[in-house]
Amino acid sequence: KSCIKNIQKMEEGSKPAEQPDVAEPPAEEGADAAKDDNMVMGPDGQMMTKNAYKKLMKKLEKDKKKAEHKKKNEDQAQTQKPAKKNEDEDLGEYVKDPNDPCAHLFGDRDLIVSNCDPQVRFEKKYTLLRQLEESLNGETVVVRARVHRITGKGSACFLVLRDQFYTAQACIFVEEGISKGMVEFTRRISRETLVEIKGLVKLPEAPLKKCTQQIELLIKEIWTVHKSVSRLPINLDDASNVVLNQEDEDDNPEEDKKEEAKDDKKGDKKKKTIIVGQNTRLDNRILDLRVPTNIAIMKIGSGICRYFREYLDSKDFVEIHSPKILSGTSEGGAEVFRLSYFGKPACLAQSPQLFKQMGVVCDLQRVYEIGPVFRAEKSFTPRHLCEFTGLDLEMAFNDHYFEVVD
Repeated sequence: KSCIKNIQKMEEGSKPAEQPDVAEPPAEEGADAAKDDNMVMGPDGQMMTKNAYKKLMKKLEKDKKKAEHKKKNEDQAQTQKPAKKNEDEDLGEYVKDPNDPCAHLFGDRDLIVSNCDPQVRFEKKYTLLRQLEESLNGETVVVRARVHRITGKGSACFLVLRDQFYTAQACIFVEEGISKGMVEFTRRISRETLVEIKGLVKLPEAPLKKCTQQIELLIKEIWTVHKSVSRLPINLDDASNVVLNQEDEDDNPEEDKKEEAKDDKKGDKKKKTIIVGQNTRLDNRILDLRVPTNIAIMKIGSGICRYFREYLDSKDFVEIHSPKILSGTSEGGAEVFRLSYFGKPACLAQSPQLFKQMGVVCDLQRVYEIGPVFRAEKSFTPRHLCEFTGLDLEMAFNDHYFEVVD
């Protein structure tokens, strides 16, 4: 409006003195003025309609609230982060005081090189975690297991020990026969460290929800057999999380960990779950194989092979072991992995089929094999197996192949 008025004054000033002033603007100027009444200046200095300006203001207000909400969540996460990461805190290595009255009850074991008295294997008895039951209440036992989780403060320290699927709680307190230095040494043990503990089995006052064994081990001696680093590349609890979206397991080279939204059982809120990618798992395979799920997979595979052998052995089958490096393909219809064998062409076996038939023809009559199979078949799926363990059998029949089913 001010611009229009200034233009009008300039036009009036440029007119000859004898011309009378125009009282009313022409009809076209009135239309432009009405149009300008609908325009406002935006945040960037550009003219825009009032409706567009209102929409822009609403969007900016919404974005501002989102930013404030995000900052609030980040601040809360920062305040809660030290409490969650307390287990991984690097407290440094404990320096044992030689004058500690309990110095002979804790510390680091020397490297085991079988230089002790061989009779020790008969005198020293170890108890497995899965054997720790209520029937051992009041007895002193010696166990070897990994430290899965550790929490401690002041004059007390609690450990969760793990051996495959089994977990048990061990605890130590400053009391008669247990020094403060011994408790501090225990508190500084890193997770995944292999420890040897001599302790008294006690029944807990309340059920232990996070342990499979419903006993407590009151520590009397504690020794580290194999120490772990303070910060591990894989957290076994994270590696044990269920992956809802299988594609999230594929690693981004720039990201070591991902987060996945997961339904919270207590409400409609979404809970973030850390996903350990496949590349990270393979780069740290020793740790990944300690995950109970992976141990279960290997045990299931072992059980399948055992029952396969037991059944076929009961039916007079003979187990054979065929070669896996061949000069030619063992069967058609499948690609092979080719390699050089001392300068001569060779390939990995696609199947033990030919050798099973040779076993039957050489009068073994019933043969089987459990062994690796290699197939160089291209596929667009990430779950395709080019190497797998095959369970193969071959048998002769007298009159009809239905004898195989019988």
